[in-house]
Amino acid sequence: MSKRVLLVVLATVIVIGAAVVLHTRKQPREPGRCYTSCREASFSIHLPQGWRQQGEGTSVVHFFPTASQTAAPQTIVNVIIVDLHREVALDQYLQTSFPFIMRVFPDYREQARVHLRIANTDAWRVTASCTMCNVRSTMVNYILMSGHLVCMISCMASADSFPRYRQAFEWMAQSFRWE
Repeated sequence: MSKRVLLVVLATVIVIGAAVVLHTRKQPREPGRCYTSCREASFSIHLPQGWRQQGEGTSVVHFFPTASQTAAPQTIVNVIIVDLHREVALDQYLQTSFPFIMRVFPDYREQARVHLRIANTDAWRVTASCTMCNVRSTMVNYILMSGHLVCMISCMASADSFPRYRQAFEWMAQSFRWE
């Protein structure tokens, strides 16, 4: 093999290697985002100032304002990611999952269902009322999918305090990103 051919091959290998390394390098972490993972996937989400996280590495990751730790029920955001082990349409998933929620919260009453986009994918925002710990509560669930993974961002507060947290809930959900 001539020196010229060897140099061309070597240069090609270096260029391809550099391209692979640059392409697979993780994006720098963005300040103000909480990077975490549950058992099924890694994700990031913006947290309002004064909020903290609990439960990394489990099936559910909890976020809540520090001041609400002693409140009953807590103002809380749960990020639940489930591996369905097969791809299912988002609408089909909603039809099969919400009867389960009605068993957990017998007085669950859906108030609104809105189609939107989160993390560059179709999603639903479902607002409902229910009773938790003998306190009338409002919950908003954001449901989105990526392949066979379904993510539900479930936000809950007492009916009285929900308006105070509504904007933070929406901001957190809209900031969700698969990592």
